[in-house]
Order: sequence, then C-alpha cells, then structure tokens
Amino acid sequence: QSSNSNGGAVQSSLSECPVKGGGGAMPASIEEAAKHSQLPAPGQQIPLSQHRVISTIPRGDVSDQPVSDDAAAQTNEARPAVPVHQPTYSSQWMYPSEQQFYNAMRKKGYNPPIEAIPSVLKIHNAVNERSWLQVRKWEKELHNNQEPK
Repeated sequence: QSSNSNGGAVQSSLSECPVKGGGGAMPASIEEAAKHSQLPAPGQQIPLSQHRVISTIPRGDVSDQPVSDDAAAQTNEARPAVPVHQPTYSSQWMYPSEQQFYNAMRKKGYNPPIEAIPSVLKIHNAVNERSWLQVRKWEKELHNNQEPK
C-alpha cells in the first residue's frame, strides 16, 4: 500500500486491477468509451474546459503521407492503430482537455483540487513541449537527425 500526493491510501496488488471504481458497465462502443472522459465527474461542482490542444510533438505511428488501406495491403505494411483518445486527422499528439486530465487523475485514485487543474494542465503541456525541444536538440547534435519522430 502506498499513498498518493493527497495523503490518501492507494492499494496496489499484482493480482487485481489497478483502476478502481470503473462502474462495472462496459461502454457500448469504443467511440462511447472515448466520450466518457469528457463528462464531468460525479458530484463535480466546477465546470472544466473540454478544449484540447494539438502539440508540436509528432506521433511516430503515422507517416507524413496518407496511405490507403489498399496500398498498405499491397506492401504488407500494417498501419498501427491510432489510440482512441487521439484524432486520426493529425500527425501530432493531442493534449488532454482539463476535464480529461481531471478525470484521469480521479480514475488513478487521486483527488486533486479542481481549481488547480487549468494551471496543472498548462504546466503538463509546457513540460512536454520543452522536453520535445530537448529531444530534437539531442537528435540533431548526436545523430544529425533534423526531424525526429
């Protein structure tokens, strides 16, 4: 047993699911499951933004050029599945909305102050962008890679 940042106990066991309180009901579809993360948490009094921002970080799982299923089949190249929470129209990762971030923290057993979520998300995104700039710098200097993915 360990504690989260709010001092609450978090159970950990290799034999049980680490995500508690999922409600037990399976969503009817993947699309429906993806929408749940934008819904306010039970008892949530303060609304959070559902706006998402596209990062500058490229997804390595997509090519720069669109590939038809027929072309992929002819070359025996399977395109990796795009994660459900990511748009299929962008070659960059998309950051979570305030609501998604809050819901994810709650799902993991944390109870963050809802008023802090907008600031925390800005810090989260800025850290990711700064880290990506550092990766690009290292790739350029160490491997002469101008466009890492």
